[in-house]
Amino acid sequence: MHIQYNVNNNYNRNFQVRQRNLNNSNLESKKLENRTQKYSTNENISFGMGTIKPQKGNNVLAEIISRIVKIGQQEANANSIEKTDNIINEVVKKVTDNSSNFKNEIKKVGSVIENQNLKMSSDNNAPIANIIENNTEVNEIIMPDYSEEYNFFKNLADKAPYKGDWYAKNGMIKAYYHDSGALMQVSERDPKNPKWLNLAFFDKNGKLESGERTYPEIIKRYSFYGNGRLKQAGEYNPTTNKCVKFHSFYEDGTLESIINFDPITKKKLKQTCYLPEGKGIGCIIEYDPITENELKEIVYYSDGKNIKKITDYDTKNFGCTKNEKYYQADGKTLERIIDYNTSEELVIGKVEKMEVFSRVLKDTYYHADGKNIKRLIVYPDFDSSEFDKIQTDYQIINGTNRKIKKMFFCDEALEQTIEYDPTTGHVVKDIEYYDEEIERISEYWPATGNKLKETVYPRGGKAYSFIIDYDSNGNMLKETYYHADGQTIKTIATPDYDQNGNKIIKEIEYCKDGKTIKWILEKEPETEKVLKQTNYESDGKTIKEVIEYS
Repeated sequence: MHIQYNVNNNYNRNFQVRQRNLNNSNLESKKLENRTQKYSTNENISFGMGTIKPQKGNNVLAEIISRIVKIGQQEANANSIEKTDNIINEVVKKVTDNSSNFKNEIKKVGSVIENQNLKMSSDNNAPIANIIENNTEVNEIIMPDYSEEYNFFKNLADKAPYKGDWYAKNGMIKAYYHDSGALMQVSERDPKNPKWLNLAFFDKNGKLESGERTYPEIIKRYSFYGNGRLKQAGEYNPTTNKCVKFHSFYEDGTLESIINFDPITKKKLKQTCYLPEGKGIGCIIEYDPITENELKEIVYYSDGKNIKKITDYDTKNFGCTKNEKYYQADGKTLERIIDYNTSEELVIGKVEKMEVFSRVLKDTYYHADGKNIKRLIVYPDFDSSEFDKIQTDYQIINGTNRKIKKMFFCDEALEQTIEYDPTTGHVVKDIEYYDEEIERISEYWPATGNKLKETVYPRGGKAYSFIIDYDSNGNMLKETYYHADGQTIKTIATPDYDQNGNKIIKEIEYCKDGKTIKWILEKEPETEKVLKQTNYESDGKTIKEVIEYS
């Protein structure tokens, strides 16, 4: 891409080190002041694949160079002039050559100054990056105009002979390839260079599809949409043919993605994907510089600014997911974390082999404050627990995060629910399930945690089997057993005393109507041995007989 930049054209290429043996410091200081004016231009600053408006980007660059000039004026001698020139050259080069982010590159200027060992007074030692922070408008980027490249490749086909393969013009050799009368490819090279310098490829309708330009230090390859807009742009090492920079664009010309490569290994390091219509970043993916496995993925909300999700990958286990972090709409407050466990297992098939599996280990949800846990879901190892999922819910009460419920699952079926009193922390209800229907409910006193009531259901969960009531100390008050309909009382057992004052269990058996007494048993509390049985007539009031057991 041809960079139109006043600084490069007027200064950088024709720079010459100023004369060292100058005695007039005022003269040198004046020359430094004049340097700033070279960087105030009405042209756009083009860098990498983006452009910054002159009234924004160039003014910021001029302000930075002005700061550098002031630093050089502190010494005001030929040595400082040379150092200052070196800094300015390097700054300009950073901005115009390979940077895809003007703002980030300018922030590196401070290190450039340090490398030149220039002294900085207290007035001028504030970080140069502060200038950027105070000029947020430099974030406004104009996408590059690739019409020049598009026109270049289109012009390669000018005066292409319909018949014949070779054509010479302006000292360059061109080769043409036709298919069924349609021009499909044009190649161009210098007669002294065996390599093709420029290539253009067309579809059967004569529309430019792609092109390639070869320079001594880089190969640039482009592909285009049917409307002439750039689709992809890549830069490749001419020796290894490996990509060093790659950009993709939407059909409307806005940036779709940028892929950065390691300058040494040439392996993929980072990919940034953008939302359509230039609405901001969609996601960023970072890669391991050795394996190219994914290290991290950052996904943004639809505003293209606030982070929605960050995924970390385990590079030791073939890039399996290690954890996922979700954020609230502000992009900062934590909403959820999912932790994964990776393991190697032997898979037996036609060929036995070890495969890596990744499964969820823990899933944590947070309250609105992003600090206190709202829900914690743990997935135990298959061999260490009868449950494969345990969920715990929390509630913030008077500033303290309290446990309120715990649920146990097996094969995704609910097996047990335990509810807690948020103030005392005691269990207040324990529900057991069978085939996802209630089998038993145990209720407890919130203050003491002692059992209050126990209800057992027959299989099917639609009828009572029995209910046990307790006092606040956990002592049994009454046991009530029901017929199959779950409504009609069958038996009631209560603690009582015999005529001698001994503790007994008094058990009353009812007829099918649930009201008429059939018999009364008196039992020992510990062994439940029957001590006495009183049978009644059909009226349920008249004693029929009394049987005492020794």
